[in-house]
Amino acid sequence: MANLKTTTPQPQKMAYFQFSKSQKYPFFVRVNGEELVANASTAMEKLGFVKSDETQYRKHLVAKTPFKLVNLSEASHQLGQKIGVHLSELDQFGAESVTPGENYEVYRYRGHGLLVFSLTQSVWEMGISVDFSRDAQVRVFKIMLSRAMGLALGTMGVISFWGVPVDEGFVVMKQTEAQSECIFLDLKHRKFLTIEGEKKITAETIIIRLDREMKGESRRISREEAYSFLSTHANYFSYRGINPQLRENIFAVANTLTVQRLPFENFKPRTGLSM
Repeated sequence: MANLKTTTPQPQKMAYFQFSKSQKYPFFVRVNGEELVANASTAMEKLGFVKSDETQYRKHLVAKTPFKLVNLSEASHQLGQKIGVHLSELDQFGAESVTPGENYEVYRYRGHGLLVFSLTQSVWEMGISVDFSRDAQVRVFKIMLSRAMGLALGTMGVISFWGVPVDEGFVVMKQTEAQSECIFLDLKHRKFLTIEGEKKITAETIIIRLDREMKGESRRISREEAYSFLSTHANYFSYRGINPQLRENIFAVANTLTVQRLPFENFKPRTGLSM
């Protein structure tokens, strides 16, 4: 896998964070450097990460159990130049892009950071150049980390969507509509996780698709339409597309849970979205 050189090859301080530690998902982020630890911690906690320690990580490493670790560092000057370079063939699709390497892929948020990853490797590298005093850049950091979460948790059978929770379940939306907020759906354990915490999946749980053209009452959509909608709105940004296991899980969701169209004018979003 490609190597990201950072400004602190041997950081004086590092901290480990685990996603939803109480649920024991084997997904960790190792933050390198005292300043980055101090700046990134709050944003990570809002995304569901809990401060952990190296011992918990080493348990997975020694036992050789499946896990994913994002090694997060501040980008070096050299890497920062690569982050900011315009790739004309990719920039037409927006600030985010993903390109393939020989045995890895590179996700880039132009001007802010890179993630080098391989779904067959346990340790991924992320280099960022983010000013945490600026809200707009903090949001970019959360988007980048959410992309890494979608990829890593996707290998564990957890599907993530851009969306927001509601009393009935959750609404699946575009990234901008959701203000970059994510829903993590774990069908195997019958739950979904949001920034508001964990919720159980019950027979009454509904997934909502907003429709700006629709008027009147909401209606249930077919399994085929639900599968197509959920597949195209999953937060899984890989050059090679959604992996087969995740496709099966999305198909199971479309066949198990109710997916409804709701007129956009009938949707009452909650206030104070965190992102």
